Amino acid sequence: MEEITKLALQKEKIIKKLKTRETIIGSSRFLVFIISIYYIVKFFLNKNESSLYFGIAFFIIFILLGINLLLLRNKIQRCKDYIQICEIINKDFCESNIFKSSNNYLNDFDIFGKNSLFSKIDKTQTYIGKVKLKNFFLKNENNSVEINNNQSSIQEISKKLLWAVDFLTKTKALNINSDIYLNKFSPFEKSKNSYILKKILLFYPIINLVFIICCVIFSISIYKISLYILIAIIISSIISQKYNFYNKNISKSIFSSSQYEEFIKIFSHIEQEKFISQQNKNLQKKLFSENRISATKTIDKFSRLIRNYENGKTPILGFLLNVFFLWNLQHSTRISDYSQKIENDFHKWIDVVSEFEAFISLGIFAYKNDNYVYPSIVDSINQTSMVNIFHPLINSKIAIKNNFYITKNNNIAIITGANMTGKSTFLRTFGVNLVLAMIGCPVAATEFSFYPMSLFSSMRTNDSLLEGSSYFDSEIKKLRLLIENLEKKQPQYIILDEILKGTNSQDKLTGSKLFLEKILKINTPFFCMIATHDLDLTKMEHNYPNNIDNYCFELNQNIDNKLEPDYKLRKGVTKTMNAIRLMKEYKIID
Repeated sequence: MEEITKLALQKEKIIKKLKTRETIIGSSRFLVFIISIYYIVKFFLNKNESSLYFGIAFFIIFILLGINLLLLRNKIQRCKDYIQICEIINKDFCESNIFKSSNNYLNDFDIFGKNSLFSKIDKTQTYIGKVKLKNFFLKNENNSVEINNNQSSIQEISKKLLWAVDFLTKTKALNINSDIYLNKFSPFEKSKNSYILKKILLFYPIINLVFIICCVIFSISIYKISLYILIAIIISSIISQKYNFYNKNISKSIFSSSQYEEFIKIFSHIEQEKFISQQNKNLQKKLFSENRISATKTIDKFSRLIRNYENGKTPILGFLLNVFFLWNLQHSTRISDYSQKIENDFHKWIDVVSEFEAFISLGIFAYKNDNYVYPSIVDSINQTSMVNIFHPLINSKIAIKNNFYITKNNNIAIITGANMTGKSTFLRTFGVNLVLAMIGCPVAATEFSFYPMSLFSSMRTNDSLLEGSSYFDSEIKKLRLLIENLEKKQPQYIILDEILKGTNSQDKLTGSKLFLEKILKINTPFFCMIATHDLDLTKMEHNYPNNIDNYCFELNQNIDNKLEPDYKLRKGVTKTMNAIRLMKEYKIID
């Protein structure tokens, strides 16, 4: 992650330079203000016109320096955001606890939650990006075309680190960290008397403009002017109140002009980039209409409307504009009309932003794990192979790596082993890497080939007092769902850990045998990996040699004559158990 650290250090140097400029401009601005006040006071004392001109000139310089100072501070903040993005990228896990799921495999394989796969991958800066990334994991099965497209997109983005960091910095500035975006660009309420409103908006400003011109040309008394202004205030208030729903629509249905300006920067960032991946190109094309008008130009026009509307909210200028020209009503109706035209396009453009944000998170994950491998897709289950596979949440330097091959159709792998030897961890390793493979991500292995199928798991089954379901009942419902999926001809990767734990040992053994026999009878492609302590279940290999293989994790004797696991998967049935030894070790029994 040296490259990311270098980028952050570069921005820190820039911040130091900008801070120096900020101090100089701030001091200069104060001095200019004092000079301006000096000349204005001098004018009032001496009635010297040149002093007035100097005072006005220095005051204008004061304002310009203020604008420059504001822009400078925005640059500093953007640099700080950039550094923060770099820090987020360097982190192993980010705070991504907003999603929870009762979905079988998502729960079993720690996809969501604290220190989960999602929190390891997620670098998104907006809620919409997080939702899009979440949906990647929710989609249980992708076809080979989708997987290959995702792979090419992720591969390309993983090599565009600078572009990715800039993109995330820009999305961070959007400040869309809730589901509030869902309400944006909702259909505007339209006026039933739109014809009358159009006439009012046309003639009312003209009448007032004519009056203002007359005040300049002719000597109209202060009394008449005051009376007219009072009448204008009353009339404008009545009109604004009658059509106030336009203002209400604006407040709840659009972003601020500053947010639209950030959208413009993001759209431009995408539009100007050169992509090779067809999927990235297709996403990019979505930012252009049929007549090749870009999202950037369209939103720029809309942003100016919003900015003008916001100007009408200012205390003095806004009051005058609304009294004489119905400024906010003028712009709210224009915004309403324009939003109707671009509503569908804008939602499509937001989706493009969120999808790029999700792909960038996956691309950064690939960049950070350059020892991972992109899976290859094979034509059948029996060609599946995994070499040096390990769990992506475990540091690759300390992780124990295993090989696994599927060489039979409708294959069942029965895994035995003592407690804490690595059975459940291997099941999760197998499952979580399949999840990564299915969305087109690189996996924690040196070689990985697989056949795309849906993933089903039963590892963490809970009872529910609220629903009145027992542990066993919950597990039975899970297995029933699996059978239904197979009967619907849905190919499955099946991962089971100690099924039927909620019944007695004899029932458990008999039920497990009958269940495995059942899925073998269904003519649907599948692979099943099951971990168990029931060694008698391994005898099924003799009855189904073409379908069932036994694997195990063993305990080895160390130099102190103690048994310890090596977490290496091997063929056969375990010969060691450690429950009694562990109970004695923890002084539970003598």
